[in-house]
Amino acid sequence: MIYNTPLYIIFALHYNLHTLKNPAKCKDFRLMNNHLTHTSSFLIAFIAALTLCVTGCNTNNHHRLQSKLKDSIYTEQAAMAIYSTNPERALAIIDSAEARSNIAPFTASFLRARVLSKSYYDQRQDSAYVICKQLLEHDSVKHSLNRQFNVLELLVEISRMRGDDEQCLQYATQLAGVCRQQGDEVSGLRTDAEVGAILTRLGQEREGLEKIDNVIAKLDKQLKFSALDAAIIAMKRKINVLDETGRHAQVIPVAQRIIDKLNDYEKRAQLYNDGSYRQPQPSQVPDYCAFYRAQAYAFMACAHAITGNKQQARQCVNLFEQNDYSKSLDGRNMVVEAWYMLGDYSKVMDLYRDLQADSSPDTLNSDYARVLRCCAGTASALGDIDASKNFWHRYTHLNQQITNRLLASKAHDYAARYHTQEQQLQITHSRQQLSYLRLLIAAGIVLLGFALGFAIYFFRQRRIMAQKNKALTKQIAEANVYKTKYASAFEALPQPEPQSGTAAESDKTVNLAATDDDTHIFDVLSKVILNEKLYLDPTFGRQSLMDRFGLSKEKVGAAFAKGSMHGSLTAFVNECRMDHAIKLLNERDDLSIKQIAEESGYYSANTFGRNFKAKYAISPTDYRNSKNA
Repeated sequence: MIYNTPLYIIFALHYNLHTLKNPAKCKDFRLMNNHLTHTSSFLIAFIAALTLCVTGCNTNNHHRLQSKLKDSIYTEQAAMAIYSTNPERALAIIDSAEARSNIAPFTASFLRARVLSKSYYDQRQDSAYVICKQLLEHDSVKHSLNRQFNVLELLVEISRMRGDDEQCLQYATQLAGVCRQQGDEVSGLRTDAEVGAILTRLGQEREGLEKIDNVIAKLDKQLKFSALDAAIIAMKRKINVLDETGRHAQVIPVAQRIIDKLNDYEKRAQLYNDGSYRQPQPSQVPDYCAFYRAQAYAFMACAHAITGNKQQARQCVNLFEQNDYSKSLDGRNMVVEAWYMLGDYSKVMDLYRDLQADSSPDTLNSDYARVLRCCAGTASALGDIDASKNFWHRYTHLNQQITNRLLASKAHDYAARYHTQEQQLQITHSRQQLSYLRLLIAAGIVLLGFALGFAIYFFRQRRIMAQKNKALTKQIAEANVYKTKYASAFEALPQPEPQSGTAAESDKTVNLAATDDDTHIFDVLSKVILNEKLYLDPTFGRQSLMDRFGLSKEKVGAAFAKGSMHGSLTAFVNECRMDHAIKLLNERDDLSIKQIAEESGYYSANTFGRNFKAKYAISPTDYRNSKNA
């Protein structure tokens, strides 16, 4: 309609002008005057319509520009496509997408927690845990069952990975209730099986097994895929419980039941069709059945081998190895005990070598400990006593690490809060940069036309920057408090006693020079640097550690590059100096910025200011002014 109106006006204007050129057609002067009046009206209308068209075009261009701004790599899909292989990049995409308003704040926080939960580092898992707990208190989550389901499901997974059975039980129970409120009884039963498995780990074996058996009985009565899939998961939960409690003979009938259900599903897949989201396509049904069937054979092979029935164990191993799943690390890890007990030592050692060659850092778990135990027995059976002792030593050390990991949960909670604050600082910094760029463009436009607009923008920008600096100051102070609490909690943890018989136990310098354990060297060096506050000396550097501990340049570099998350000695020392400077800025208003720089180990205030702003996105002077404002 907008585009047709100007054409009509142009036609009418042409008609009136043509009439004016032929006065004879007008009956009198009054009629001509009316024509002049009408022509003027049409001319005004024409100009207005032309303006409307131009404005409409500009509006359309604006919408297209907005569309192009949103049509970028900073989207939820882009982040989730790479989060398992490149979590750092995925987190950066999520931060940028939130800053550009491509995704809502709630979605950004949830995606951030999902990415962090997949990390093998405890502090990142704990950061994901803290984010999810905060999301549970969000109003949008409290009023949405679907969001509650997503957050609780992720909390259950994180608690399971952290080994926190009590928290896992709490969130799994809540998740089952949300499933039933949504009318999804099958998902509720699936979660009940998880609850039963947790109860057994908490010492309530009879109640836990009864709950799992009750779930399996209810799901067995339903002829639909969602119930079949949930029943298989519940039976796997039961097998894990039976293995953990030493009831290996009872594993065999449960695993056979899985195979029977898969065989029936493969024959009558159409009868199970219910359109649920986990249901495979018809062409994928054989792969689905083969995957779970291979796992069932692995369970049966290990159970037969442990109970002494080697002939049946060998048959199950052969059936397992006919499946493609047997070639994967996860699949081979499931059957490693059967291989060991059947004397397939070469397969055990091949699995160990493949695990060592794998780039995954996931070695702090009971599965890897089981592989080390089998390798120890294999080396002993092959007569390699030294290798066997080495494997047993690593197995014992790994079990101690797993125990310490559970004991460190409180310290990790403080660490999670500290790292969450760091992430919020980075997000705020990104938003500040993007906001500053937009305001700068707007200021350039205003300067071309309105001097008054520039003045208004200038004072408004100063107020915004002051507010942001104040927010940054508060976050930096909170992050420093959490970091201090985390360090105190970590120091309070029980440390493993040193093994007896270690050569030169009292001579730490000799031990450091002789060992190749980068993590151990870093632990010793970092404690000395922190306890003696060596970082406060501006001349302190790598040469100081080399002279004191008799270490080579390469060993000192490797200790901080490979044995820690700092990357280099310079980065570690700079972080220590920054922490000291923050403390002085908070407590010593009588010191100048230059004095604080010198007391923190910097040669000059310029270097201190540059490093401070690079880390916290605010200068030391602005930080002090915002703190005292």
